[in-house]
Amino acid sequence: MRCLVFLVLLAVLTSTASAYVISDIDVWIGEDGFSWIEEKIVFRGDGESGRLQLPALLDDISVSDSRGDLDYNLSEVEGRSEVKIYFREYLEEGDETTVSLKYGTHHLTKKEESVWSFRYQTPATARKTIVRVTYPVGAQILTLKPEDLLRTYVRNGVWLYPQEDYFNLSTTYRYGGVKPDLTTTTTTLAKENGGGLILDAEAIILVGVVIIVLVVLGALFTIYKDRLMGKGNGSMTVNVAEDVVSDAKVVDGKVTYDIEGSTSDKGDKTVKESVLKMLEDSELAIVKLLENSEEEEITQAYIYKTTGIPKSSLSDILKRLEKRNIIERRVSGRVKWIKLKDWIID
Repeated sequence: MRCLVFLVLLAVLTSTASAYVISDIDVWIGEDGFSWIEEKIVFRGDGESGRLQLPALLDDISVSDSRGDLDYNLSEVEGRSEVKIYFREYLEEGDETTVSLKYGTHHLTKKEESVWSFRYQTPATARKTIVRVTYPVGAQILTLKPEDLLRTYVRNGVWLYPQEDYFNLSTTYRYGGVKPDLTTTTTTLAKENGGGLILDAEAIILVGVVIIVLVVLGALFTIYKDRLMGKGNGSMTVNVAEDVVSDAKVVDGKVTYDIEGSTSDKGDKTVKESVLKMLEDSELAIVKLLENSEEEEITQAYIYKTTGIPKSSLSDILKRLEKRNIIERRVSGRVKWIKLKDWIID
């Protein structure tokens, strides 16, 4: 009998893919406090199903992959919801599948007069998950905890970067339900004896002078930049501290970098320490290379030649850094340019 019970438990456990990575969580908070949440989960491993914890008391839920809806079971476990997702095909060892999980609820928000509170707890994947929270249009964010949570503020929202495998967000915001006035208004500071008309004329002249100066400065900057970067031959010289990449070594087939003590007085950019701590070795080498560069942008080819990171791996690393809003990429002709995002610079 004991042997039979053991075999049943073993079958249940081995049929469930326990390994997963949560790549994205998008949260939309409605004007009435109703919240819609969408999670992107990559399940890996051997099994026919996967499990994930969710907030309790969900009003609506849907589960799908790239080919359509998936079957699932929803249950309540110790005050939280748990969803069991049945994959379209059995996952062999080393296989993976991406699942989209969407659900809505009224139970994450509370309101006192014009101040709303929102609290959300969910599993996450440390240094991999990006949580994008969108507030109602015109809302004013009052508090956001934990206070040390790495974040980027965007229009009507904030992007968060969990550093642990469990994400806990508590935020308050003020929203009175009044939509913002999107029309353009003009305020005239009037003086006595018709002085308001004189002030408007002076303001127009001042704006015109500023525009002319900016156009001239822009033209001079373009000419200087073209000469500096060697327009026509696509060449560019970047001075980088040698000790950023001088200690590159191969361990178990992977390139690692020792950047301790790397200093340079050639660049005028300093990346936030909190950002550096969340980077892997190869990501750190690229960010330090950009940080110590005299130029705002450097080419992907230069990064490849300097760091020695294989081209296929380098492309994936740059995509990952761009997705986490740490770098910005652009293409000019056949040249790929890379630069740091402004928010990570002290």
